Amino acid sequence: MSKDTNIQFCDSTVSPVMGCHGCELWATIPQLVTAISNCLPAPDSRDIIRRRLARLLPSDVFHLRRQLAREFTPAQCPERCAEIEQAIVSNFHCFAGDLHLRHGQDDTRPDKIPNRGYAPKFDMPNLFPGRITHATHWSDLRGQPRLAKAWMNGLPRIIFISDMGDALSSSVTFEYLEEEIIRNVNSVYGRRHFWLWLTKRPSRMAKFAEWLHARNITWPDHLMAMTSITSTDTLGRIEHLRKVPAKYRGLSVEPLLEPVTLPLTDMNWVIVGGESGHAARPFELNWTRDILCQCRDAHVAPFIKQLGAAPFDGGRRINLLNSHGGDWNEWPADLRVREFPPFDSVVVPAAA
Repeated sequence: MSKDTNIQFCDSTVSPVMGCHGCELWATIPQLVTAISNCLPAPDSRDIIRRRLARLLPSDVFHLRRQLAREFTPAQCPERCAEIEQAIVSNFHCFAGDLHLRHGQDDTRPDKIPNRGYAPKFDMPNLFPGRITHATHWSDLRGQPRLAKAWMNGLPRIIFISDMGDALSSSVTFEYLEEEIIRNVNSVYGRRHFWLWLTKRPSRMAKFAEWLHARNITWPDHLMAMTSITSTDTLGRIEHLRKVPAKYRGLSVEPLLEPVTLPLTDMNWVIVGGESGHAARPFELNWTRDILCQCRDAHVAPFIKQLGAAPFDGGRRINLLNSHGGDWNEWPADLRVREFPPFDSVVVPAAA
């Protein structure tokens, strides 16, 4: 939870659930079995690897990668250890997951004390009730200049929900989500802010909205429903997002891994960004230019967040000083676009 964040499209972040049951940015055990077996010459190695990993979580495999590499490497091929370790690491791309790997539990270090603000293991989401209640009492920022984020001046405080996990993970009950998120967002103090709720599980968000409707609870107008798009394979999430009866819906197209054509009907906002981190994949700026055109044609507000750690322009690598490409002073002028839909109109002042 952060009252002040460097994330370019919001003022603050809060995660009522830390951790996630996985997505395309986080390794699965079958993916790890394949990655390891591809490093080994023995044709029967896959079954051995599968049995060895069967009771592990992906985060366990990450921490045990050196031990596993030694187990699976033939004595005559010690050089394959480093290859196996790299094959394992290259399947982990989630920024929130990476922080959990550093600050959470590590079975190879029994003396390590996990940070109590994190889920012990990213693959096993933990609830943190009370965080959003606390966030509702943060100050109202309307009329306050954002010295480092001038593009947000005039807006209410924008709070990003679930930057460090997915609150729509299957183990999280709708009762918890209603009590922790909906009630607080709808509270006297919560109505002073605008909230962004991002999930990679918009189908479950839509089911949650149905559950609320059955209990005569309306989706708050100042709570934007959002989902993540990373490639053509994830475009189906948009159809599920449309079923959420939110006044505002948004797409976080980050990290964008290939060119996409977005079905923008019923969408209000599109955030675009390249991948950051140690294993960042290429981000072609022309993909962003194409999305800007799509947004203009559909009358949707675009927001270019960052160019990532591996930006290319027309196939030519661009070297930026900012490690995640977030400083737009380093960008081509045509990409310096950070717009918001008119959601400030649904935010109301606290009662006297």
